[in-house]
Amino acid sequence: QLGEFLFRTARNRTLRAIGDEEFPSKPFPSGGGLYEMEVYPVVRQAQGLAPGMYHYDAFDHALRPVTAIDHPAISRLLTPSSLTLADGQLPQILFVFAARVGRVMWTYEQIPYAVMLKHVGVLTQTMSLVATDMGLGSVAQGYCDNAAFAELAGVDEMTECAMGSLVL
Repeated sequence: QLGEFLFRTARNRTLRAIGDEEFPSKPFPSGGGLYEMEVYPVVRQAQGLAPGMYHYDAFDHALRPVTAIDHPAISRLLTPSSLTLADGQLPQILFVFAARVGRVMWTYEQIPYAVMLKHVGVLTQTMSLVATDMGLGSVAQGYCDNAAFAELAGVDEMTECAMGSLVL
């Protein structure tokens, strides 16, 4: 189900070249076709998949391990998401949406943050609709601990930053 969910919501359908850059086309709209959003599932419980944080490789439709579930920063991502769930349960899967800022900055010089937030909304809506179609529960969340994400993913917060999340 997780594979189908990611295929239906975040895969690369095609690539298009603009100069020396290649940009994907995904199942959701993106201003300028830039698709700066990356998806990082934090898996606590999924049949056949080890708990931990993964990066969704939309080119190969594969999950790439990032870190194990026992990393201290994982709880900084999962615990706040439990505030929106019944009885404060931890999510089975938390999708963290991270923006590769450089893809947006060169086109939307004055308004990149607003554009990225809109793209989080579009991706969240797409995932919520697909989850409903698949009979899965989802809860959209408009926040994420960017410092915890950067620590786990090993990225510079100014290059790739967490913009939001969704519980599945």
